[in-house]
Amino acid sequence: MDSDYIVIGGGFAGLHCAKSLADVGFQVTLLESANKLMDGATRHNMARIHLGWHYPGSLETALDCIPAAFDFLKDFGDVLLKPKVASISPFKNGLCALAVNSFTSKTEWLAIADSLRSCYAQEFTKHTANFGAPEDFYRVLDEKEWRHIFNPSTILSVASTLEHFVDLPALSAKVMSAAQSHPNISILTNHEALEGYPITANGKEAVRLRVRVGDGSIRNFSANCVLNASWASRRKLDASMARHLKVDEPSSVTYRLRVISRVQLAGDLITLPSLITVHGPLFSFTNCGDGTALMMYEPVSNATSENSIPKEWLPMISGKLPKSEQADLAQLISHGVSQFMPALKGVKPISIAAGVVYHTGNADMYDLNSTVHHRLGTGIKAIADNWISLDSGKLSWIPRYARQVVELGQRQSSASSTAHASCFDK
Repeated sequence: MDSDYIVIGGGFAGLHCAKSLADVGFQVTLLESANKLMDGATRHNMARIHLGWHYPGSLETALDCIPAAFDFLKDFGDVLLKPKVASISPFKNGLCALAVNSFTSKTEWLAIADSLRSCYAQEFTKHTANFGAPEDFYRVLDEKEWRHIFNPSTILSVASTLEHFVDLPALSAKVMSAAQSHPNISILTNHEALEGYPITANGKEAVRLRVRVGDGSIRNFSANCVLNASWASRRKLDASMARHLKVDEPSSVTYRLRVISRVQLAGDLITLPSLITVHGPLFSFTNCGDGTALMMYEPVSNATSENSIPKEWLPMISGKLPKSEQADLAQLISHGVSQFMPALKGVKPISIAAGVVYHTGNADMYDLNSTVHHRLGTGIKAIADNWISLDSGKLSWIPRYARQVVELGQRQSSASSTAHASCFDK
């Protein structure tokens, strides 16, 4: 075997899982198809610590966010961004608003908020570090407190919330340094996993990967187990292993395109809360604390159920979209956002970044029956005993899943040792 584990994907999920496995003694080879680490899905996100506000369509999923957030705080509390605006804003760290066209009613939304605060209060007592006092978790605002920020005709209710933003450069530096300096980890960039299939080596089941390296040649890598933590290639690789094993392929998936505009803030806009979310169509605003902000607006579900990411999305994802088209996209986002926050209509766009959101099953966010609202299907899934697929869901959920990957690996290693000992005794 080349290693105990091959981890596919050099983002936050892959690197942190690789380090967690290496810390308990496993030899790990990490393969990243690009020439840089932490540069794919990890970089193309709003870098929020989710405390449940994102999921009014599923209380169970919303509640699950809070213990995961405390797990993240324990491991990565030193990379939370603490912008100066939070200390001078009367709205704590964030605002969560409900739009008039949301499929969640105001009564339902307030009941969900109360449940989240109760869950937060319980977790608060278990941990030495926290995000803030339970009484600050959320407070419903009077209209006079928020009407200078939001357009009252588009909003039903607004609450101040505890919201936090990850310093992505600091997170990347910390995670990459820990993995690159670890004696049990070998990191190979420009290595694209093409196909996985089962083999038998030394009387044990294992996995072999066909990998395309930078010069275009094909190499084979073998390991006792594969952790598929890639993003765009996850479905294709999971399906290749399932076909060889003649087991059911993974559930159908949907890819959604997410476009984020970075804008320049000026004047009173600099003091806006760290994070603002509007449910109705989904809109997220992140004040980066450095005079810029990120705006993400999804007025419709721009999705596909094809086997791979559509080619027409690639220029946006790779950053090769012509400047004129980038400007048009930024203008569209600004137009959509200004329906709720008129002051953002004239902000100056700086850049556009795009990424792909991956869901298992039906994932139209405007379908009440969609699995996008019930993200408890995320996490680790076994295609086989030695092929594990990881859908990380949210940035702040990854430390919890890394622990689960280690626990599974240790159980499998222990079971394998016991089985070999029994055979020997016989």
